[in-house]
Amino acid sequence: MWYAFLSIPLLLSGDDPPQDLVQLTHGKPIKGIILRHDAEGVWLAQKTRIKHYPLEKVKFLEGPRVSWAEYLTKLKENYSQAPDAEASFQLAEWCKKKGLVREVEMHYWQALLADTNHEAANKALGHKRYKGRWRIPVRGAVKLSLKDLREHRRKDFSEAWEFTTSHFDIRCAGDLPDLIRLSVDLEILYQTFFDLFQERVGFWEIREPIKIHIYPDIDSLPKLSSTVDAHFNPDTRIIHSFFRDGVAIGLIETATHALLNRTVREYSRNPPANPGWLVKGLSIYLRTTLVGSPGDRNYDPSLIDTTFIDVQLNHAGPISIQRVLNYDAGDFTASTNQQFKFAQSYNLILFLIQHEDETKVDKFFRFLVSVYNRKASSTHFKREMEIKHWKAFESEWTTWLKAKLE
Repeated sequence: MWYAFLSIPLLLSGDDPPQDLVQLTHGKPIKGIILRHDAEGVWLAQKTRIKHYPLEKVKFLEGPRVSWAEYLTKLKENYSQAPDAEASFQLAEWCKKKGLVREVEMHYWQALLADTNHEAANKALGHKRYKGRWRIPVRGAVKLSLKDLREHRRKDFSEAWEFTTSHFDIRCAGDLPDLIRLSVDLEILYQTFFDLFQERVGFWEIREPIKIHIYPDIDSLPKLSSTVDAHFNPDTRIIHSFFRDGVAIGLIETATHALLNRTVREYSRNPPANPGWLVKGLSIYLRTTLVGSPGDRNYDPSLIDTTFIDVQLNHAGPISIQRVLNYDAGDFTASTNQQFKFAQSYNLILFLIQHEDETKVDKFFRFLVSVYNRKASSTHFKREMEIKHWKAFESEWTTWLKAKLE
């Protein structure tokens, strides 16, 4: 039976995450944050303390992270269809009941996009009736209609929307439907990342939402370099993107970068030492395989961006795997051979994740384990991949890529 969440208010970005509950076969229920739950047991965080419970000692689990997989199914069902006010409102109420309180607000707003007069959704968001119409308080005494509020927050980052989902804090100057769709995309990306890597690598769920700033256009975006638009700043830990035709440019790639950075930091409790090729390659890989319309994404590992394979195979210079393994973040912001560096990084990830030889894939995951323990050098790569001669590895890699074009 679920313990009561109904009294928990909507969380602001600075609040602690909602807790889960572990009921052991003996003893009182234990509250905390489930960081990982798989065949090896349950890891529960209570502030800085992390406790492992073998499955045979666990009677049942409750809480938002236990309901997460079911929520993702409901989320995709809801947002793959045209907005339905009552369905969105009921999804918000379900989230509230299950403790997914950071997801609630988004679905109330989605309900209003389908029906601006939906009374329960307006009341839940704190809107007031004024002269028979629903009005939304903005910065004190000002009260706007939903139509006027959407226009008010569309073009000025200082007046931007502020949303918090389970794993992302989003400040966004754009139209509300675009913001909701990208929020859905981000949570789908989060689940895809964890489905692909968590059980085999063993890292934790993130507890502090990742910050994202999305600007109304490219001119408003803080620039990293003349060759890079959307980007993740590892110092401030903020993703910067911008809208073009209602789509947040580079969002999947930059959010993947941030997820890798944050999960390593969460697990090791130290600044990451992630190799540039891994960050860039994995970012392009997930951008390529997460397909569909904004707000309705699905992971399809069969999809390959063959243009990157062409770039590498038709490059006139040598392909040194050791050079690839030593790319750092600055190599990808420089204009020289930028696409070639992108191609090498993506193609290496593709080779390691989708190789037909499962033992090679296992070795790659073994290397990922070392990355999460902040051991990510080319020496560690060579050891975990059991490479005897670099030239032989380069040859095998090239042969595999050529076969993908046949």
